[in-house]
Amino acid sequence: MFYTQLTEQAPTINALAALAAAYGHLPVPYITVQTTGPAVDLQLDCPADFEAWRSALGVAPAAVTLHAYAGQTWLATNTLFRGIKVVLSGHGLPITVEQARTSQVAPVSLVRAA
Repeated sequence: MFYTQLTEQAPTINALAALAAAYGHLPVPYITVQTTGPAVDLQLDCPADFEAWRSALGVAPAAVTLHAYAGQTWLATNTLFRGIKVVLSGHGLPITVEQARTSQVAPVSLVRAA
């Protein structure tokens, strides 16, 4: 799908207005409205701002992915809000691309099997 008229974006714009009404107290993101489908991108400058939005939108921490590309690292996830896809990204991570690409060891359960 590729939108060619602004009126086709009305559901996305309405969802964005509802986001602003519901979460106006949260840090201001850089916002883009996608023309390839009903979606809005919210880009945050720091991990703390990303976390505030992630929590408010009810996205589970396990649904967040760490990305590393072209010298940049960021967090990303997506969810639905009023039927519109919300893509959330958090930039300004205090880690290098190399650190982000290092394999992480899965946590070990401390609970003994019965």
